[in-house]
Amino acid sequence: MEALDNTLGASPDMSADPFLPGADDDEGIIVGAFAEWPEVAPAYVALSLFFLGGLVALFFAIRSRTWLLLTVTVTAWLEVAALSFRLAFIETPDLALYSGMQALLVMAPAFLPLVNYGLAGRLAMLGDAGHLCVPPWWASVFLGCAYAACAALNAVGAGMVSSTDLRTHDVGRNLMVVGLSLQLGAFAALALGAAWMQRSTAFALRYRVALRPPVWACLHATTALMALRTAFRLAEFSSAHASALATREEYLYALDVAPTLLCVAAYCACHAALACPAQLLPVQLVGASELLSLKVGPTADFAANRWKAAALVAQGWRAV
Repeated sequence: MEALDNTLGASPDMSADPFLPGADDDEGIIVGAFAEWPEVAPAYVALSLFFLGGLVALFFAIRSRTWLLLTVTVTAWLEVAALSFRLAFIETPDLALYSGMQALLVMAPAFLPLVNYGLAGRLAMLGDAGHLCVPPWWASVFLGCAYAACAALNAVGAGMVSSTDLRTHDVGRNLMVVGLSLQLGAFAALALGAAWMQRSTAFALRYRVALRPPVWACLHATTALMALRTAFRLAEFSSAHASALATREEYLYALDVAPTLLCVAAYCACHAALACPAQLLPVQLVGASELLSLKVGPTADFAANRWKAAALVAQGWRAV
């Protein structure tokens, strides 16, 4: 490690990818991956916040039986593991720790969007399904599965991109670029679909149920934050690790860690809306010439009663 300690004092040439020939030893790769040696304090702060966020999400998931929130807990604690690798790497520079850190940082937030796809599916079940091309829940399942396939592609790429073999590294980086691009497309589809459900007069969701106020704000804000984080990672891997986005840790914390942490906080703050998007299923229905009201009693557990509620709402809509 003496050679590494001596090299850390010098300013590495950031004009080239640290994985290109010329940096083919472990020490060269480690030094070339950073413009400045990472600090310990930001990692400790982020680790503590993610651990706390995961604990809060777990509490709300068990209390309200909103199992989607377990995804938030898993994501938060995967971030804790990634930051633990980062702290261990800062203290003891090692290529294995670096590879583990990079793979976990890239993959930790990959499951978080499944919360949004699940919420979008629940909302789609409350609108007028006659204006959907596919059954409402399946639209959400399809987008979720498409996103999961992209995440799996990224997982393979994340494993390959940490290799010291140049060809394997390049293949992994290209897989990451493809997977992240597809993820951005999935986020765009989710955002457009959510906006249409919220605004469409034909789908009539806003006339059929009294939604909890945070539902749309949570859905739109978290989708935008996750898209920002994905765009950052796409720019990082597209630059072949040669840009400041890839080598300066302030960008990592501002454009990756912070958006993910804000998503965790948003889900915890809006846990009631995730558990039960509709405040009442006493819904107002708008007809061509008159305003009708279908009275359905309050429901304590939306997940347990969603099929009955959807059937009652659909029945009331046909009466208009």
